[in-house]
Amino acid sequence: MEYRYVKRAVSEIRKFAENPNSLEPTCFLLNELGRARTEFSNYLNNNGMAEPALLYKQSGEIFSGIAFDMSVTTEKLNMIIDKESEAVKLLIK
Repeated sequence: MEYRYVKRAVSEIRKFAENPNSLEPTCFLLNELGRARTEFSNYLNNNGMAEPALLYKQSGEIFSGIAFDMSVTTEKLNMIIDKESEAVKLLIK
């Protein structure tokens, strides 16, 4: 497990709290959300849950894309919401 990302996340959250209008920490946190979803997708896939795994992978790609492009849009966030809502339905059935 990569603990350096966990340690870095804490310092980035502190930076963001000091200057919430700064784009760089926001993009870092969005990228971390993308990474977390990709890792969760891998876990689900390794445990035979291919459909929700694909949805979480796609959600992670959108989060990472937002961070890379530095462009948060309602459309992209709604895409994430739709994918994750569907994934949750598949997981709890």
